[in-house]
Amino acid sequence: TGATGAVMGVITVTDLDSGRPEKIAAKTGEQPQELLVQDIMTLRGRIEVLRLEDVANASVGQVLNSLRHAGRRHALVLDDHG
Repeated sequence: TGATGAVMGVITVTDLDSGRPEKIAAKTGEQPQELLVQDIMTLRGRIEVLRLEDVANASVGQVLNSLRHAGRRHALVLDDHG
């Protein structure tokens, strides 16, 4: 979280173990172990967020299609009423 407690991004084992650090390091000229987490994490603006009221009664298939359409494997579910 940032200074205000806001989520800045998300980091997953997949991010760290998928070759992503090596790809980023090759572009920046750094060694993978020199990269910072902020260089690898998915930034807040690129995180798929689903509203609880939109998915609470959705089928697994509907959510799966939404994630695939967005090119994402994960989504945060936000309860903006509670």
